[in-house]
Amino acid sequence: MVTGFCAILVAVITQCSQTANSKAASSAGSKIKIDRATYRADVSHSCLATGKVDELCNDKLTCSVLADNNLCGDPMFETSKTLIVEYSCGDIGKLEQAAEGQKVYLRCK
Repeated sequence: MVTGFCAILVAVITQCSQTANSKAASSAGSKIKIDRATYRADVSHSCLATGKVDELCNDKLTCSVLADNNLCGDPMFETSKTLIVEYSCGDIGKLEQAAEGQKVYLRCK
């Protein structure tokens, strides 16, 4: 029989293990759901790329998207940009980003 501090420690470890297993199970087999995608030079110069990224990646297990002006135009000429993608795998939220000319890689597994 476990008592005192050890009993509390066992209970905490068990709870952490159950929570981790629950989260893994809730994302296992889930597919990509795009929440928001922004192609931006800075805070005031950006465009929403959600529709295009959703079209390319929604309901897939893996996907890659090139960060370039074909997503939603050029939010600011002659300035480097970043593609920021917020997405979900089941109830697990994720965020990936890539510099202009690079690919962002999304994965639910």
